[in-house]
Amino acid sequence: MGQVEGVVTLDGEPLPGVVILFKPEVGRQSRAKSDESGKYKAMYMIDEPGVKAGPNCNVTVEWDIDESGPAIPAEWGPSAGKKMDVKAGEVNEFNIDMVSKK
Repeated sequence: MGQVEGVVTLDGEPLPGVVILFKPEVGRQSRAKSDESGKYKAMYMIDEPGVKAGPNCNVTVEWDIDESGPAIPAEWGPSAGKKMDVKAGEVNEFNIDMVSKK
């Protein structure tokens, strides 16, 4: 397991209320939700922080069921996502800097 945390922004501004999913090729996914300042910390289980270590962890961003806001850029959506290499036993800082299509 590795710890994953960071900040989510859209067009340079913090984006609160979005869910970040970390899906490894094999095994359980981890989840995070950004706070008012866009900060998040991934949780493997409700009381256990972390993300399964290894390469090719697919990262996606979406609005939580009770939240809404500007469109999430397609490259961060469920059908695309970004890849991340999670290092075991350390804090992996993964800032998500999204840019909306104008």
